[in-house]
Amino acid sequence: MVGDETHAASARAIAYEAAEPIQAKGKEAPLRAWLARAATAAPAERPLSAAPFLGRDAELDLLVRTWTRTGEDLQARLVTLVGLPGIGKTRLTEELAAHVEGTGGRTLRGRALPYGERTAYGAFGQVVKAACEIFATDSAPVAAEKLGRRGSALLPADDAQEVTTHLSILARLTEDTVEEREVLFASAQRFLEALGREQPTLLVLEDLQWADQALLDLLEALSVRLADSPLVLVGVARPEFLDARPSWSRLPANVTIQLEALTEAHGHELVLTLLSGVADADAVVARVQEAAGGNPLFIEELAGWLSERGPQDAAGLPTNVKAIIAARLDGLPAPERQVIRDAAVVGDVFWQGILQDQGSDGTLAATLDSLERRDLVRRSPVSRIRGDQELAFKHSLIREVAYSTLSKAARAERHAAVARFLEKAAGDPDSYASILAHHWRLAGDAVKAADYLLTAADQAGRGWAHQEAANLCTQALELLPEDEVARRRRARLRRAVALQTGMHAAYDVPPSGEMSDPVG
Repeated sequence: MVGDETHAASARAIAYEAAEPIQAKGKEAPLRAWLARAATAAPAERPLSAAPFLGRDAELDLLVRTWTRTGEDLQARLVTLVGLPGIGKTRLTEELAAHVEGTGGRTLRGRALPYGERTAYGAFGQVVKAACEIFATDSAPVAAEKLGRRGSALLPADDAQEVTTHLSILARLTEDTVEEREVLFASAQRFLEALGREQPTLLVLEDLQWADQALLDLLEALSVRLADSPLVLVGVARPEFLDARPSWSRLPANVTIQLEALTEAHGHELVLTLLSGVADADAVVARVQEAAGGNPLFIEELAGWLSERGPQDAAGLPTNVKAIIAARLDGLPAPERQVIRDAAVVGDVFWQGILQDQGSDGTLAATLDSLERRDLVRRSPVSRIRGDQELAFKHSLIREVAYSTLSKAARAERHAAVARFLEKAAGDPDSYASILAHHWRLAGDAVKAADYLLTAADQAGRGWAHQEAANLCTQALELLPEDEVARRRRARLRRAVALQTGMHAAYDVPPSGEMSDPVG
């Protein structure tokens, strides 16, 4: 049995029912009470942020109405969330996902990686693997078996084999190829429609500003073709995405939501809440609000900085968010600071096993617990590496600042360790060729990096992502020394083939009926 404060803090993780008010000793009025009945989430799950959700009611209402309408008329819809880093895009999708799962739907997520780590169709491949429960540690035969079994359960027998073959190409699970890209897109469409018919589905694809051209072509095609299925696709991106992809705004199936800074009133309320446990908080609220400029992430980081240092440091409050984060990291105990630097080399998402592999004094689990309590990292409820705990930085800026504190030599040593771990842990290392190329390049092994880049180029070509294949070959040529004659010849030949084939692969989104408002 709990009171109001505990109920408010844990209501997203515990199902409660109201109990009779309690007359407590020393209290004039009865206290409200709640009975805990069941956990509603796995132990590792937690909200994206401990901060209250403020100032986004209108945007969340539009997303919820879009989801509801999709379930009523079985018309798939596309929504694009655009905003600056830290403005609350991911938090908004988490709130929508909570509503979706509370009404019987499911959420699948994919994320485009930064240029040096991205792979053709990478975010869509993550969705396919998540839908089929394929782990990074699964061997190629195991992954193919899981995909085949899932396809057979979702699709008619005469479609299942063809669709799963094409999905395996998009998800880089096979070396098969097809004569036309159009058949890959058609199979992706049939798979998603079948997922939606099985269970209403929300797809969230994050960081589209880093997506490859092939993925965006696929998403544009899907946005106007998906039909007869309760499915909402939410794309999340920074503002520069729409500048680089002007055709996106003209898609008839898309509605764009621009997330702005919090209003002064909402920013003030958020600061007050986050500093509620700090002595003399009222004296520094205005300073925090002024420095953060209505950005929720900046507000949280400033509040965390002050909570750990005390309000006496408010006069020296950093106004640049990177300086704020750097100040927090500098104040960490040495073991925590070292672990967060090691994790930064892996990426925004990392695994406990990789950190253990780099050397640990036996306190790694406790150190990660402490970093989680400090709200710098978060545990994921599922992991792409079976049997290993997956974690993520609360925000990519935290990872960026932590990474910048490492010397060039330390970075190279750690990137090599990460690459060796992934080669050992991945069931099929070639499936992660672009990521391995990224780590070997930063480790200083140009030849290994180039070999993986050429492998990734072959994979991209099989999926008709020819521009991406050409780009990867160019990167390989830039890395390879002149005396690597055979490798350079292979890279030049592969690039020439990709560019020539790509000339015939231009894709125009077919015309569609008007659908400018997803809920209208």
